[in-house]
Amino acid sequence: PRGLGVLGLWWPSTPHPHGRQSASSAMREDIPRLCLLSMGVTLGVLYLARVAKPHVVAAGVLTTTYLGAAYWVSSGKSWFATSKKRAWVLSLAIALPLGPASLAYDVYLMVTGKLWKPEAYFESHPAADAAATAFLSFLVLDSVVGNRQYREQFGLVEGWLHHVGYTLVCVEGLRGPFTTGLLSSMNIEVTTIILSIGRIWPEHRSDVLFGVAFFL
Repeated sequence: PRGLGVLGLWWPSTPHPHGRQSASSAMREDIPRLCLLSMGVTLGVLYLARVAKPHVVAAGVLTTTYLGAAYWVSSGKSWFATSKKRAWVLSLAIALPLGPASLAYDVYLMVTGKLWKPEAYFESHPAADAAATAFLSFLVLDSVVGNRQYREQFGLVEGWLHHVGYTLVCVEGLRGPFTTGLLSSMNIEVTTIILSIGRIWPEHRSDVLFGVAFFL
């Protein structure tokens, strides 16, 4: 993990044939380095927390790769030049799989009669471990990329304190273990999907839909 972090930190920028780069192309070329750095930090956290099981490590690597790819593809869009919009790309990318997965798990708990049983939320399952690791990976990557490419949108409370706090929660969930409880609570990411879409594409913003989804 330490080696990956160092590799990411010193990833060289591709020289522009004319000696200058636009802001967007410079950010685009910076993405692989930031992803490698984030992956190194994520694996380092898992290792130090002593939860680096094979399926957990795999989830961390795959999630960072998926999120990095989504962010890189988005960097080619015209709206990416606006920091308020690109700041929501990673949030949307992680919410798309985690929100529906959490809803499916809650339906499973309801069907099996475990929804109101406290012990159902204090267990470990490979899928739940993967979800907790995926969210942890997002928190790390969003912190690294946010500090570099949309710092003005990454504040102290909603950025650093939020991300550090939830990173600790994910780590404790993996150590607890209570990753099933974490997976069940990730249904809130459905509202993140609605919110992110509205922030990136304002013409699709729906405050009513967001409010209804949030309270449901």
